[in-house]
Amino acid sequence: MRCLFRIAIALVLAAIPATAHAADPAADLDARLRAIALDAGGTLGVKVVHLESGRTAGLNALGRFQMASVYKLPLAVVVLAKVDTGELSLEQEVEVRPGELRRTGAKVDSWKPGSRVALSRLVDAMMTTSDNTACDVLIRLLGGAPVVDAWLDAHGYPGIDVSWSELRMAAVASGVGDLAKDGDCDHACLDALVAKVPKEKRAAAERAFELDLHNTASPEDLARFLGALKRGELLSAPSTETLLAMMRRNTTGDRRIRALLPKGTPVWDKTGTMGRSANDVGLVELPDGKGTLVVVALVKNSEKGYDARETGIARVAKAAFDAFGR
Repeated sequence: MRCLFRIAIALVLAAIPATAHAADPAADLDARLRAIALDAGGTLGVKVVHLESGRTAGLNALGRFQMASVYKLPLAVVVLAKVDTGELSLEQEVEVRPGELRRTGAKVDSWKPGSRVALSRLVDAMMTTSDNTACDVLIRLLGGAPVVDAWLDAHGYPGIDVSWSELRMAAVASGVGDLAKDGDCDHACLDALVAKVPKEKRAAAERAFELDLHNTASPEDLARFLGALKRGELLSAPSTETLLAMMRRNTTGDRRIRALLPKGTPVWDKTGTMGRSANDVGLVELPDGKGTLVVVALVKNSEKGYDARETGIARVAKAAFDAFGR
């Protein structure tokens, strides 16, 4: 009988961690994230938040990461916030000036210099195709990147830095610094300046850019920002819906957050890519009414190719989806 009693007690005690594990979907997610980081190369920063329960998981969540084009998300929020206050209108036409024409990836953006386009079209292009020309036009319209940064500071997000335009980021990362002036230097001008910089100097400039705190944020702050957006705390209901619809139609993230998720899983995201980085931040809807996840996955200083970085981001999202969706 004593033997049977000891066996019964042992079985009860053995069941306790399993029960605790089942009750907390994120119990082993942190460990899985560390394993994924080894394959992604460089430094992986992650913050996952289950909005309904408040449960979280993360890795290097307080570290600073270059946002690259992820910073277009807070930029879009500030533009739409000014639409909400009546300072701007989505219907107003904005000039695309010759010195603002940029490349997005390897292609020159399709805007015609001197043309006037609706503000709504500029925001949509920036959020759905990560259009760099639209980004710099919007920054100029607002009065410069520091205006965006001041709005973020005033609304409780001082840890998200938006102080450089697309041109400024590209110029600093390429070693031409102040030689490329916002509004005066288009894609051809930048290419000509960069062509004069020795390869070794460009490489050194890129490494210095990776350490610069301009246009950086932590996974923690970006997750908090996304959660506030989803809850309607940053914008009016119509503007929140407008921005989320754009994020839902994002065309640049098919190999990142949504890549390994079940087909048809709703995802709202914004990617960023520059140098040795690859980023994706977004919202993921869990199945069967289990709620919504905020997923922030940022990779920096990776010596591996884009495939490894993107696969790492995709695995982060899948691990989070599996943990909270079961």
